[in-house]
Amino acid sequence: MCNVRSIQSHLLREFGIYFESHVVYYALSQRLKFKYRTPMCRRIVFSQERTQLGIEFVGKLDAALKLEQNGEAVIIYMDETYCHLQHIPSKMWFRDVDIGTERSERSRNKGSLAIILHAICKDGWVMQRDAEGKPPVVGEWQSGNVETCEMVFRGKVGKGDYHANMDGDMFLKWINERFVPTVQVKYPGKKIFLVMDNAPYHHGHSPDCFFAASKSKEEIQEKLAALGCRQVSVSPYTEMEDTPPVPTSEDPVHRLEGWVFCEKTTGECFMVDGESDEGQGNVVVHTRVGRTRFGGVESAFNDDFRRLMHDDFMFVGHGEGALMYVRSLMNARGKVPVNKRVMRRLQQGCVRYVDRLRGTVWRYAVDKIAEKYNGNGGKGSGGPPADLLRKACDDYIKRHHPELRMTRVMRRFDELGWNIMDRPLLGEVPTY
Repeated sequence: MCNVRSIQSHLLREFGIYFESHVVYYALSQRLKFKYRTPMCRRIVFSQERTQLGIEFVGKLDAALKLEQNGEAVIIYMDETYCHLQHIPSKMWFRDVDIGTERSERSRNKGSLAIILHAICKDGWVMQRDAEGKPPVVGEWQSGNVETCEMVFRGKVGKGDYHANMDGDMFLKWINERFVPTVQVKYPGKKIFLVMDNAPYHHGHSPDCFFAASKSKEEIQEKLAALGCRQVSVSPYTEMEDTPPVPTSEDPVHRLEGWVFCEKTTGECFMVDGESDEGQGNVVVHTRVGRTRFGGVESAFNDDFRRLMHDDFMFVGHGEGALMYVRSLMNARGKVPVNKRVMRRLQQGCVRYVDRLRGTVWRYAVDKIAEKYNGNGGKGSGGPPADLLRKACDDYIKRHHPELRMTRVMRRFDELGWNIMDRPLLGEVPTY
C-alpha cells in the first residue's frame, strides 16, 4: 500500500520523524507531482505451477535450438493478426489551394475485417518459392492446399480484433491447408517445432474428448465404466505443502504467513495471517486456533513478535497440514498439552503427520459412485467429494487413455505419423 498513512509510518519507523497527513499530501501532490489514482487490477501470480511451466518451456526451447543448430530440426513460430480493408488515416497532407475545393473523400466505415495467419522461421516466411524465387500467389480467402503458411479470410464479426472471428475450425483449416503441405515440401525429413501462444482456439477438442470439470457424478460413472475402470482412487492430501525450513529472524513478515506456532507455557496455538499497518508501524497479525474454528485476532509489533518467536513460541509447521496436526493434539479446552515430550517433538511430529496424510488413499467402487455415495467426502459412506472425484477421473484418463485429451491439431499430427504423445523431452515431428 502506497498511501499517506503508510508513508507516515515508514518515515516514523526508519527516520524517527513524524509529519502530519496534510504535509505528506502536499509533498506528494505539489512537490513530486504525483496523482492519486486507481492501480491496475491485473496481477500475475507466479505460482509453483506457473514457474514449473516456464522451466519446462525454457528447457524444451533450449533443446530445440540445439537440434536446429545441428541441422536436424526447424523451429517455426506462428501467430494471427487482422486488418480492416478500408482502414485509412484520419488526416492527410493537402496543399492550401486544395482545402475547401478538392479533398479526398474518406469512408466512415472501416470495411470488412481480414484475418491473417502466417508462420516464420530462421529462413524467413515459411513458404515454397518457385525457380525464380517468387512466392506463391494466394488469393484472398482462397481455400485448398497451398505451399505457403499465409492464409487470409474475411471475419464474420466486423468489430473488435481477430479473437472474435477465430475458432478451432479455422485454425485446423490452416493446419491442414497451409502448414502441413508447406512443411512436407520445404523441410522433408526434419523435426518441426511449432511455437504458438496459448489462445483458446489452439486447444480445440473433438466431441469425444472428456473433461470431468463440468460433468456430473452420473456422467463420470458412465464414462469410467465404459473405459473399463472398476475402482477409482482418491488422494485428498497429495497436494498438501511440505514443511518449509524454520523461519529465521531475518525473514520478511510475508514469508511467515500461514505458519502455525504454539505457546510453550500455555499450549495455545496461533496461525500468522500476515502484516498490517496500524498507523504507528507495521504489526504481525495472528489468529488463535481452536479445535474446530479460529478464535480472536491478535497483533504484535514486528520486533516484539521476533522476540516471542525465539523465547515463548514453538513453531510447528506451515499450512493446512500443521493446522490439522495441532487440532488433533488439542484437549477439550482447545490447548496442546504442555509437557517436555510434546514440546520437544512438536515439529518432528508435524512432519510425520503430514507425510501420513499425503500417503492417504481412499478407494471407491465405480459402479456405486452415483447411487450410493452422496458426495460429502470422508472415509465412510459419504464417498469422494465432487472435486476430488473429477480430479481422479481426469488423472485416470490422462494415464490410461491420453487420446481422450488430445486436441484436434494433435490428432491431425498423430494421423500423419508425427508422434507427439510418447515424446521424450521434446518429441518427434512436430511438438505442439
